[in-house]
Amino acid sequence: MNIFAKVVRSGFLRQPGTVRLIPPEVVSFAQLSSKSAKPPASDALAAPKKPKVAPKITLIALDQSLSIMNLDEAQRISKRRDLKLVKIIDLEMKTQRPVYKLMTSAEYLNEDLKRREEKKRTKAEATIKGDKLLTLSARITEHDLNSKIQNVVKWLRKSYEVRIVISGDGDKAKQESVATRIEQNTKEAGKIVQKRFRDNDLRFQIIPGTPSGTEREQEQPGSPTKTKQNAPVDNVNQSVRAFHTDARLLA
Repeated sequence: MNIFAKVVRSGFLRQPGTVRLIPPEVVSFAQLSSKSAKPPASDALAAPKKPKVAPKITLIALDQSLSIMNLDEAQRISKRRDLKLVKIIDLEMKTQRPVYKLMTSAEYLNEDLKRREEKKRTKAEATIKGDKLLTLSARITEHDLNSKIQNVVKWLRKSYEVRIVISGDGDKAKQESVATRIEQNTKEAGKIVQKRFRDNDLRFQIIPGTPSGTEREQEQPGSPTKTKQNAPVDNVNQSVRAFHTDARLLA
């Protein structure tokens, strides 16, 4: 019978260098244990992944009819009909599906303009500190009207929305005249919105706003910035005139 010999150095042995004989059955069991510790099979043998399916959406057609289909199919329809496919709702709570709408180019432009106006209005409202109420009569004197307009401009410059009520005795022409004076003298600081008549009163709001950069430069014609911008232009014009003068002399 074959016997596998192994030298074991242990402190428990009474004599150093003692040889211990280990049966082959123990060795074969250790080899089997090491083989069983191999890593699992490779990912190549794993089950194949299922192909991705386009999500279901709710589509609103031009005639406002609703249909449920895949997003890929809706994109093909929009290309075939030369329409715009626009997402209206990211995820509808009831159906748990996104909502898309088919639009013509004109409808898409109108919706885009509405979204931009809404964004501007929301941004303007976010910067408004509060509102001020100004009530005056259509028979107000010139001096008092100028004083009221100065107060309105101060409020607008401080980012306050001004609500104005012009009371009258039925003469809408006088009320319109006062409103026009206010609009002309506050257009650099704000914008009039929601102008309407109610109960013989002319009501409107003025939303604060700042002049554009071009208007600010025009308000300061003697500023150093504008002088620096105009200086190179004057030098160029002088060089051009000198060139034409020399050309005439040579001729």
